[in-house]
Amino acid sequence: MNHCKAMFVGLATLLVMLGTSAMADDIKLLKAFRVVESSNNYQAIGDNGKSWGAYQFHAARWHEVSKASYRHATNAEQDEAMVKEISIGLRIAHQRGIDPVSAVASLHHAGHVTLDDVVYIAKIKKALGEKI
Repeated sequence: MNHCKAMFVGLATLLVMLGTSAMADDIKLLKAFRVVESSNNYQAIGDNGKSWGAYQFHAARWHEVSKASYRHATNAEQDEAMVKEISIGLRIAHQRGIDPVSAVASLHHAGHVTLDDVVYIAKIKKALGEKI
C-alpha cells in the first residue's frame, strides 16, 4: 500500500472512531503533535539524540507503529506512524470511556495511557485550540 493511500486509510479510520465528518480535525491533531514535539520539523532530533522526527519518536516506540526505517523515514511515513499511534490511543479511549485527545497525548508521551501528564496533555490541547 503506498504511503498516501495508507495515510488516507488511517485518517478515515480516525474519522469513523471520532464520529466526525471533517478530515480537517484529524489533520489538526497531527499538526498539533508536530508543533508541540518539533515545531513542525520532520528532521528534528531531541532528547540528546534519543528521539527523532516531527513527532519525536524513540526507536522502540517507532518500531511498534512503523516498518519504515527509523531516522530515514519520509514525512509521509512519519505521519503514517503517528496516525497508527493515534488510532491505538483512540481505541483505548473508547474502551475506557476517557477523553480521546488526552488518551492519545498520554500514549504518545509516556508510551501508555496514564493521563498523569497533565502538562503535556495541556500543550496538545492548546495547540489544537481547545480551552484548557
